[in-house]
Amino acid sequence: MNILAEIQTHFIDTELKPFKVTLYCEGDEGCPIFDAFYDPTNKHWNGWQNPYFNKSNRDKFIEWTRQSSGDDIDYINELKSIEPTLNGLYYFGSSIVWEEA
Repeated sequence: MNILAEIQTHFIDTELKPFKVTLYCEGDEGCPIFDAFYDPTNKHWNGWQNPYFNKSNRDKFIEWTRQSSGDDIDYINELKSIEPTLNGLYYFGSSIVWEEA
């Protein structure tokens, strides 16, 4: 089995837990809170949360990012290009600074 197949199988076999996350926004009370899931075996990246979103929360996050980033089309397209894992959730960890809300 190749590494991608192993990772995908792990996500199906691991029971993800619900939680709420927000972006790390120092001194900014305007950061939204998103419903998400986490993998108990991989909850953190560099001390920050590793959330998975359903499609609805993925779309809300991308729209919030579009509005707050000044329409950085390259970054928005990069976020949109994230494919769902085999469990249908979108992984937004390992590069975005998330905190548990």
